[in-house]
Amino acid sequence: MDTGDLLKRLRLVLLSMLVVATATTVVQGRVFLRWEGRADVIGNLKRLGGTVAYETEIQINGGDGKLTVLGFDDALDTVLPNIHRILKLPTRTIQSSGSTLHILRGDTTTLRLLLLRFPDTKRSIALAIEQTHAAFEASEKPPHKHLLKAISAYPGSQPTFYAEDVNTKLRVAVSSTTAGDESIRHYYDRELTSKGWTPSFKSKPGLIPEMPLYHRQSEICCILVTPSQTDRTQRITLLHKKLGNTTK
Repeated sequence: MDTGDLLKRLRLVLLSMLVVATATTVVQGRVFLRWEGRADVIGNLKRLGGTVAYETEIQINGGDGKLTVLGFDDALDTVLPNIHRILKLPTRTIQSSGSTLHILRGDTTTLRLLLLRFPDTKRSIALAIEQTHAAFEASEKPPHKHLLKAISAYPGSQPTFYAEDVNTKLRVAVSSTTAGDESIRHYYDRELTSKGWTPSFKSKPGLIPEMPLYHRQSEICCILVTPSQTDRTQRITLLHKKLGNTTK
């Protein structure tokens, strides 16, 4: 695998985990709906042509859950009316121009159903996170402390989100700070290299990539700093993964 392929895959991993973060916060079209009994949401989506791309046990802000990602070969505009019909979702959100999040509350569990709209593509994705009511309530709140232990939190930053793939031990932590993006990247470069981490890609002296990647024996970590969409803070996303083997 060359550098471009690895970066592409890491960006896809980060995107997937940030989608999970999106599914726990505010998305256009967030709709609460009573879920009658123990309806087979995943089964219904598969009957509509959805293919399970990935499923795993996850933890979100300390609350356990099951994540299922389904892909459709058609654009969301094509599959959306059928999804609304079979799941009895409100028809008013069909006209939404963005992705929509439906909170389906059943007798014992709560399910987040995120329907992702991708411009200029003929494919769409449905993401479902099912949790007990108690776990759902816990995951709706930001962590009280930084939960990612493998990488130090940026000094003074506030934790806003944490997710862990229980099966693969992939962990993502998000925090916010008023510091500048360059200061944040230089802090992590000094912090990680002092603890035995090595930059995975070469760059010009003093220049740190927009999404730096580091490795240490069988571990990799990645840092992404992006401006907040709601205020003047920076959002720090830390990804940590312990690989299944130590070969290069």
